[in-house]
Amino acid sequence: MSVEDKFLQKVSRSLLQRFGNDLKNVAVVFNNKRPQLFMRKYLAEIAGKAIWSPAFFTIQPFIAQSSTKISASPAKQFVILFGIYNQLLRSEGRETLSADAFYSLSEIILADFSQIDYYLVDADKIFSIMGNVTELLQQFQGFEEEQIQFLSSFWSSFSAEKQNQLQQRFVDLWQRMPRLYKQFHEKLNLQNFDTIAGTYRSLAEGKAENPDFIRKFKHTVFIGFNALSGSEERLFKKWQDEGLCSFYFDANEHYVTDPLHEAGFFIRRNIEIIGLKNALPFGKSGELNDPEKEIKVLETVGNVAQAKILANIIHPDNDNLNKAIVLANESLLVPVLQTLPLGIKTNVTMGYPFVQSSVFGFADLWLSIQEELELTKKSTVSYPKVISFLYHPLVGVDEKDIQIIHSSIIKEQLNEVECTSLWTLGTLAAQTFTAVSSDENLPEKLVLVLENILSGLRGDQALRDMDLKLISEALKNLRQLADSFLEIDQLKTFSLSLQSKLVRKGLQSLRITFEGEPLEGLQVMGLLESRCLDFDELIILGMNEGVLPRVSMSPTFIPDSIRKAFRLPVLENQNAISAYLFYRLIQSAKKITLIYNGVTDENSKGEPSRFIRQIEFETKCIFINQLQVNETPKIESECGITVEKDGPVWNKLQLYFSSNGQYPNPRLSATDFTDYIACPLRFFYKRIAGLKEPERLPDEIEAGLIGSILHQLMEGLYSEYIGKSVSSKQLEALKYNLPTKAVEALKAVMFGKNQNVKLKAVHKIVLKVVEQYARIILNHDSGIAPFTILELENKKDYLLHYQVKVGSGNQKIWLYGIIDRVDNRDGKTRIVDYKTGGDKIEYRSLEGLFDVANKHQNRAMLQTLYYTYVYEKVRNMSRVEPNLYIVKKFGHTQFKTDGAKGIILEQDELENMKGGFAKKLQGVINDIFDPEKDFYQTSNLKHCQYCAYKEVCRR
Repeated sequence: MSVEDKFLQKVSRSLLQRFGNDLKNVAVVFNNKRPQLFMRKYLAEIAGKAIWSPAFFTIQPFIAQSSTKISASPAKQFVILFGIYNQLLRSEGRETLSADAFYSLSEIILADFSQIDYYLVDADKIFSIMGNVTELLQQFQGFEEEQIQFLSSFWSSFSAEKQNQLQQRFVDLWQRMPRLYKQFHEKLNLQNFDTIAGTYRSLAEGKAENPDFIRKFKHTVFIGFNALSGSEERLFKKWQDEGLCSFYFDANEHYVTDPLHEAGFFIRRNIEIIGLKNALPFGKSGELNDPEKEIKVLETVGNVAQAKILANIIHPDNDNLNKAIVLANESLLVPVLQTLPLGIKTNVTMGYPFVQSSVFGFADLWLSIQEELELTKKSTVSYPKVISFLYHPLVGVDEKDIQIIHSSIIKEQLNEVECTSLWTLGTLAAQTFTAVSSDENLPEKLVLVLENILSGLRGDQALRDMDLKLISEALKNLRQLADSFLEIDQLKTFSLSLQSKLVRKGLQSLRITFEGEPLEGLQVMGLLESRCLDFDELIILGMNEGVLPRVSMSPTFIPDSIRKAFRLPVLENQNAISAYLFYRLIQSAKKITLIYNGVTDENSKGEPSRFIRQIEFETKCIFINQLQVNETPKIESECGITVEKDGPVWNKLQLYFSSNGQYPNPRLSATDFTDYIACPLRFFYKRIAGLKEPERLPDEIEAGLIGSILHQLMEGLYSEYIGKSVSSKQLEALKYNLPTKAVEALKAVMFGKNQNVKLKAVHKIVLKVVEQYARIILNHDSGIAPFTILELENKKDYLLHYQVKVGSGNQKIWLYGIIDRVDNRDGKTRIVDYKTGGDKIEYRSLEGLFDVANKHQNRAMLQTLYYTYVYEKVRNMSRVEPNLYIVKKFGHTQFKTDGAKGIILEQDELENMKGGFAKKLQGVINDIFDPEKDFYQTSNLKHCQYCAYKEVCRR
């Protein structure tokens, strides 16, 4: 297909033939800016000489200049609507709303008012409440039978007998709407303002027209329009009848001449019902049925995989001229840009979403800090926001300062940080951690902050240029918003939280255009930007049902049946618009690739768009190549990471050896032992490489911390009875001290010597949990009392000099254990280990306890057996009984076999188990120090779930 056959080239030739040298007196109106560049190119090529260009416009600025009214800013519209709404509430004797409470409501009301104006609906009629069908027929005599049925079906649910409180609130709001609509527009008109939709309506009704604008052009042409609102239909027909304008519809006979084809629904309406005339013939049906047209359908595994597959389709060496990537799902823009190979000249027409930038991230953080300061009325900020500020790439805090503050937060367990302590970090920190008062202009303050960042930009030139553009666009938006606040002169109406909402909304809507050559290279655009443009090769991403066409509408108070009765947009209209955009896009292309996500998740049903099946059905002469592409991420094998025991690794292992009986450091603890069994690589990371686990932040309350507090609490409760027999009565008396002892234990574990810390709500929750666990233990012990407490948390006595096989010889290491409690009951010495997790006291087999791949490995049982072994060897004792106090599901504390009818092990069976454990223990420790056996990753992913090193292992 030649360039001359493209739609805009045809229009350009037509305009030159119609207007010649008078083209400079013609206005050309598009839906968006992109086609203007192509149009200028085609006009120059066809004219073959320098010519005066026509005046180019997009539709909204053209309509705005056609009216004498000024478009009111969103902030001004809100203030006017808010004031009128509360006046109406007061007149009804109802409680008024705050600006914050009204904001979300106002967005829906203003959107509904806009549609009423766009579609020339009588506000009094649409919001009228009818009690029965007879009244309905009398009120709406001019309506068709189908429209009456829509209304009747809706209002039948609001009969007096059926009305409930929620329905009554809706009816009250509905009855308020006609007065709200009328007074809102009256107040705007008094100040010579209007909404954009109101401007359309006024022009369509012959009001507020600016004759110095619309009639200064010899002619106006509207190019590429499809779905028109009611006001556009009337206005365009009026201008056409006056000879002021003409239309160039971009469509194909294939779907326009078929009365059932949804893609041609609006074009047919424009021509057959409204009476608009098309200045050019439609494209021939054969374009869509071209036997040379190639269509491929690619299914990918995952949403982002749609973008990643482009690396296999787009190549730098290929001619990418007249080729476009079109995103039906615009959230794929960033993955697409990250995937495109280097060296490809690319022009992105849809703009980068500001909300995905680091600049928005900082602005959002700054607003969050101001919201917190306003809400709490304190001079402190919660630590997560402080840490986010310190590490934000645009802030540039000195690394030493970051480490000092971060360490202080962790060491002192600071849930909140004093703002004044952060001011020393510089002007930006002072601007961020100083509260903005409620009567100040928040956008103005954020402008000063971003200007400060702008002045200090440094780093890579490309990154600086990108940040510069992002910040510049943000500043432009914020200054406009700040001016609108000053213009309405009612800043007190806008609380700081409401100002923050408005700032966020404004910034979230920004899209930053990229620099590039719009007429060369690969084009990347959204569906709306593709209007009027033709490409030889297309790659369309997001071809999923629910994305194309979309299945959602904007929030509205006007129910669907009422919308249909008054011919307001409904979902069917959205389907027709999507169908037109898609069919128009592919009608002239020679090669098309359609890509969709085949995975079902919370955002996708994994189904291809119905349009794919429609093309297959309608264009049988076209070969459709359906493929499934599995872009599964490449990952290492289950045990892909191994570490050999040589060099520095072996040197670290040798530090464990002690042949002289001295206590070296390190020693092998029960945790080290079970870490190795769970995952040898975890043992390496922790004990050999010395990788520290992340330090706990102030509000991180994990299960391990609760366990530590419980151990501290039980030691505190029982310490006065060491070496003494304790009775049930004494144990019951300990319960009275639980609250006080629990607070002491929590502070000791979490804050160390800093006992003056004020406890937060989260700490009080932990206290309740720990108290409950301690009460369970006391209840159990009371039931088995009397017994004698022998030891509690002994940290120094249980070191066992242990022989291990190394190569062909032997070495000695130290085994070490801190035992929660040792007691004696009925002449039997017991090792008691407290557990707060989801541990079990049952086991299936001794072999299973030591099997790295075993999903039923019992870490708690292994540790308790380890303590028992070390205790017996150090004390030269036997027949010591291990007991597990699993507080979450307290029952028997003695070991038993697995199953619903698990049997508690008798003493002889327990001794056999302990003997087997000793042999297995020897084997594991020999493996740890065997230079021929590497440290390797576990194959049991269950062990990785809460591992501190899973990110290192990419698990």
